[in-house]
Amino acid sequence: MLKGISIRNFRGIRESKIDGFNQINVFIGEFGSGKSTILDAIYLLRINADLRRVLSRRTGRGIDLRSCWYKFAKEKEIEIDYTLDSYLYKILLKVSPEDPNQVQLFRRADDTATQRSTGHNMYLSWDASEIRREIGTIEIPSKEQFFPRRLTLLDAEMFRNVLDSESNILTPIREEKLDKEFLSILKDVFDTLEGFEFLRFTERLPRESRCFVSLKDAAVPIDDVSDGIRNGLIILSTAFVLKETALLLEEPENHMYPKALDRLLQKLVDLCKSNQLQLFVTTHRPEVLATLVEHGKELTTVFHFSRKNGAVRARPAPWNDTKILSEIGWDIGKLVKGYEKFVVVEGLRDKLMLDQCFRTLKKAFPENIWVAILPCRGKDNLVEVVKAILPTEREIFLLPDLNKKTSDDRIKQLVDSLTTMRSEGYEISEKDGVMTFSKGATKATLKLKNILPLGDRKGLEDLGLKFESFSMDDYLLEILLQNPNTWSSLEISEENIERSKQFTESKSAISLMRLNDEKVEKLLQECPLPKGLPEIIEAIVGKD
Repeated sequence: MLKGISIRNFRGIRESKIDGFNQINVFIGEFGSGKSTILDAIYLLRINADLRRVLSRRTGRGIDLRSCWYKFAKEKEIEIDYTLDSYLYKILLKVSPEDPNQVQLFRRADDTATQRSTGHNMYLSWDASEIRREIGTIEIPSKEQFFPRRLTLLDAEMFRNVLDSESNILTPIREEKLDKEFLSILKDVFDTLEGFEFLRFTERLPRESRCFVSLKDAAVPIDDVSDGIRNGLIILSTAFVLKETALLLEEPENHMYPKALDRLLQKLVDLCKSNQLQLFVTTHRPEVLATLVEHGKELTTVFHFSRKNGAVRARPAPWNDTKILSEIGWDIGKLVKGYEKFVVVEGLRDKLMLDQCFRTLKKAFPENIWVAILPCRGKDNLVEVVKAILPTEREIFLLPDLNKKTSDDRIKQLVDSLTTMRSEGYEISEKDGVMTFSKGATKATLKLKNILPLGDRKGLEDLGLKFESFSMDDYLLEILLQNPNTWSSLEISEENIERSKQFTESKSAISLMRLNDEKVEKLLQECPLPKGLPEIIEAIVGKD
């Protein structure tokens, strides 16, 4: 299994080092963050991998090896180093010092158990044609010999190349009489599909047979079947025949409707487990991330990609750190969307109130201006949620309730809670009001000024209330007390208003009013906001 990769000067990557690959690896990040180039680099681990396949697969342009170099700086060497379970592998690409019209491609394998190294040189022209090959062989340790030989990349080009799939995947399945077993997997994903078979295609070409997909009402050539079914057939059949190697899958969501995509990914996870298959997936779709985390569990690691000045970073997040977000009711697929800021609050009503404040003050919901609000459903989950979003390296705001503390004491209490992450391998430091969290490839920061405890002691005191505990509900109670004209439409009696003043916290007072979400929204839309709420929104997104 591939454990890590290091890259220098390859295509759009000046440098990158990624460790911690799992059996199922999900690459997410903005367009141009380096996900596809990492797949290209992993594909080159394949024995006899064709550089022309890498260079032409996205655009179909003519081959020019100069495009292998970062910023076309071919005076530098391209280095790709791979770490596997039992050996190290290296690829070196450079202009031949003897002949500038030739490119030297060197491959070497180092067996970590025996310390034995093997390798060979190949010389290519600038159009990637092989000129000559020096004597030498690559010896892979026997327990991993199949990994680099069978490693497969599935992308848009392969989905179009039906003939290759027919010849190398579907035909062996039929010849080895595995078609019934494979068909049962296929039918679990596509309700309308009943089988596949090879039939003579035309009288003009009697020796040519093509794969026909049997639907409920017709047999359709694989060329003419819907893109979703054809892509799914190729993905599942490839995973079905591959064993003890890696499958690189680029954007499996293309042309797939959600229900079939979810089923396909579940089956793909099952095949990875049964076939000892390592999976690398790039995606921009939330449901792909959510399904692979849900069904892959501890076998899954999510990598958050980013690029800066040619340096590509991929911060890993274990499945359980990501899964906590779905357990608190947040769609983990939203991690794919590239939010610029995450705001963590304790409860659902806190989120509802902030949503409406954004709508009132910024004329947009927070997600429309790339701010995601995460209700962690209780202060006990707050540290777990922070841990789940740290690998995104986005700006984080924490909005805990004040409870019975001063603002400074509540901030200190939360900081102390966050430092418990040291027991899980995080290195945590604090300097100039910034906490830094480091673990493996992850290095994230939290500004202490972004911890904004919720509660309005002074506002309540100005209304004559002597409460002991404070929270977001303080602002809601202030709006109610300052706008008696709303009581009737909200079905709130004066008696309950007076009773609310006898409590020692606004949470209990608001509970007495029986305000549902619709009533809270109405109140925030129709009434002036207390001073504290605009200050919170301004702290998150600024004044503009």
